[in-house]
Amino acid sequence: MFPTIGPGLTMAAYADLTLVDIRALENMRRVRAKDAVAGRLLGHVERAAGYSSIPSLLAQA
Repeated sequence: MFPTIGPGLTMAAYADLTLVDIRALENMRRVRAKDAVAGRLLGHVERAAGYSSIPSLLAQA
């Protein structure tokens, strides 16, 4: 059974990069610590420092 990950991460398995707020990023860290399979399934989750940093994060994905 997967831990609760919240609505912001439900589509993360289908995306190359999921940008989230700080609370969702912390939830993701906890999920990965408890369940490595769920962490790999959810893929790359990142928090942008600001709107101006989003293009560089997308270019890296």
